[in-house]
Amino acid sequence: MPRYYVTLFYVEPTYAARCGVPPREYRGGFDVEAPDPVSAMKRARELFREVERRSSVGWAREIVRCECEAIAARAGWIPFSPTSA
Repeated sequence: MPRYYVTLFYVEPTYAARCGVPPREYRGGFDVEAPDPVSAMKRARELFREVERRSSVGWAREIVRCECEAIAARAGWIPFSPTSA
């Protein structure tokens, strides 16, 4: 299955309002397997929400844009996973 690197750009409007500052744009990236770019972006959003739920912050994160890039398969390349180390 193809691999994609999805970058999600987000703001934390609740935090910005509490501190009285303009929202700052942050980003997070996810390497996902998916049949197509749309599915990859959907999966990355799911992973983003999972990370958000597990974080200890109390403010909302709002995704403002998304970029998706296909990861070219390289001969002999093995993706890292904690179980293969």
